[in-house]
Amino acid sequence: MGICWSYPPKNPTPTGTVTPAGISHSQTTSGSYGISSTTTASTTTTTFNSASITTSSSGTSRRLYHPNLVKLLGYCYEETELLLVYEYMQKGSLEHHLFGRGAAVQPLPWDLRLKIAIGAAAGLSFLHTSDREIIYRDFKASNILLDGSYNAKISDFGLAKLGPSASQSHLSTTVMGTPGYAAPEYMQTGHLYVKSDVYGFGVVLVEILTGLRAIDLNRPTGYHSLTDWIKPHLHDKRKLRRVMDHHLGDKYPIKAAFPIAKLASRCLAPEPKMRPSMKDVLEDLQGIQASTNKTVEVRGDH
Repeated sequence: MGICWSYPPKNPTPTGTVTPAGISHSQTTSGSYGISSTTTASTTTTTFNSASITTSSSGTSRRLYHPNLVKLLGYCYEETELLLVYEYMQKGSLEHHLFGRGAAVQPLPWDLRLKIAIGAAAGLSFLHTSDREIIYRDFKASNILLDGSYNAKISDFGLAKLGPSASQSHLSTTVMGTPGYAAPEYMQTGHLYVKSDVYGFGVVLVEILTGLRAIDLNRPTGYHSLTDWIKPHLHDKRKLRRVMDHHLGDKYPIKAAFPIAKLASRCLAPEPKMRPSMKDVLEDLQGIQASTNKTVEVRGDH
């Protein structure tokens, strides 16, 4: 029988501070997420979850709360295994809705896609603008979870790291993350920048627009990696229409899709310094949403 605590704990654990080394989600048959488990605790790494950040090498601890981060509700031991309990995300992952198959998977309409993109951008922007920047390091569609109202929340902070100090431009670290989403400078050199996350966001933004996976070995040679060939389509309205998700049909405003495509291209810039900040990305997306809503209201008046 396990010993459980709510989070934050009212009393310290009998063996000291619980410091998980990483977090991996367990998915239920409905496609939603609940309990997550971790590996054996480490005493030398910086470890993250969506409600708390603990740097175990220094013993310091911080808590972060944001509407677009999945909330940690509690944790418990089951024999030697540490389990983390998260809020229930009824709609599962963005990946499930974009790429899932079967009658149970309903294509996301345009307004929900934009809402999800804005929510995910808000969560990532929050991490980047905290007192000490936090680099998420594994931004991808499967790590964006959706509640019952399709509010997007970032999950799984197992690879996240505190950003570089004021005297540093980047961190040098072992390359981890997911191929297809990881920034080129990180994959090639191990140099991790805050704007390495922006690249991953750009990939997800393209997936939201096109319904195409970042990596798909079933595509023809030369097209396996989405970022290898998609950029020319992001700067031309006619080419963009050809690659927009066919599930959308013509039920999307090209006046919104095109600036989002150009924004995604900026996020995919080869050099970190050429990419926008997540704060700017968020503001751009919110502006596009507001402009689209205003256009719909004006048309409705007629």
